[in-house]
Amino acid sequence: MINSIGIALTGLNSASMRLNASASNVANMSNPQYTAITTKAESIDTGGVMTGYTPKSAPLNNVDIAEEVVNMKLAELSYKANLNTIKVAGNMFDELLDISKD
Repeated sequence: MINSIGIALTGLNSASMRLNASASNVANMSNPQYTAITTKAESIDTGGVMTGYTPKSAPLNNVDIAEEVVNMKLAELSYKANLNTIKVAGNMFDELLDISKD
């Protein structure tokens, strides 16, 4: 159960990084010297937990606003799903404590 909270926290961090990258791209899309940021899911061996999205600079001169909107929506959905996982794990932990009182 504790591992599920750690995994969900990693997912929250990933969604946050993805949203930050998209927001930066949209905010700087009119700057011709700006290099767009992409995110890439990268799994590093930390006990089987995916570390999340890491920003990678990519030589993209033009920012595709449609792609950034989709990335922002995916980040939002991922954030909500991972937050819900934490809530469910917390409820399960509370139930476990209630059972142990009896």
